[in-house]
Amino acid sequence: FDFGARTANVEEAQQLLIAAMANQDAILQKLFQEAAQDYDDALIAQANFYASQTAKRDAEKILKATQARQAHGVGDPTDVFNAQANLARTSRDEIKAKNTITIAMGVLANIMGLDARTSFSLAPFQQRGLPDESMRQAQLLMHEAKDIHPSITQARAELSAAQAKVKNITAEGLPSVSVYAGRYINGQPDTQATSLQTYETVYGMTLSIPLFEEFERVYKVKEARALAAVKKINLENAELKVNMDIWRSFQELKTAYSDLIATDM
Repeated sequence: FDFGARTANVEEAQQLLIAAMANQDAILQKLFQEAAQDYDDALIAQANFYASQTAKRDAEKILKATQARQAHGVGDPTDVFNAQANLARTSRDEIKAKNTITIAMGVLANIMGLDARTSFSLAPFQQRGLPDESMRQAQLLMHEAKDIHPSITQARAELSAAQAKVKNITAEGLPSVSVYAGRYINGQPDTQATSLQTYETVYGMTLSIPLFEEFERVYKVKEARALAAVKKINLENAELKVNMDIWRSFQELKTAYSDLIATDM
């Protein structure tokens, strides 16, 4: 009997394992978020590149039409100059857009584990509004995120581990009792063997009382309690941060949803 020292030690190890697994989940979640953001950036860059190509083609048509009117004596020289300047501007915009999409596609390839020079294309973005039911489901999911977010799970597990450590250190400073029993044939181990067959049953009890570590134990307990207090503050900060992130994300989602509805009207 050890006043729960072994139990507290096991609890601490289990909570540290939970914290490590939650930290891994947080890393994966961050990776997914980065991949989604890079995908959005690539889609936007692709749409801008297509738009720049269209603008350049339109500028070329305008220049040809303006030059044709001038050739027939019905055009203004300034119109040709303006058309040439417009074509030069759209050409520069196309070059910039092409550079932007090249970088965006390289970043997206990299986060997918591919070489940045890997060539691939994205399906054109289809803009559609979200049904009201999807918004309600998103709101429910965001409420659930407060309980299952990896950073909160990790902070809770670290707090539980710190509290278990307090119990473990406290229990280690208390007396412990262990009871044992043994049955031996032909003597106990490390004893001289005899020619006679003998049977021996032994019962024993060990009482361990830590007498000379009181001050050290007090400091260890105080240190463990201080660590637990820090972990509790970390949990509160994690909950506040997640709540803020969820609130901001939901507001951004509502804004994007309203924009899509306005666009579809």
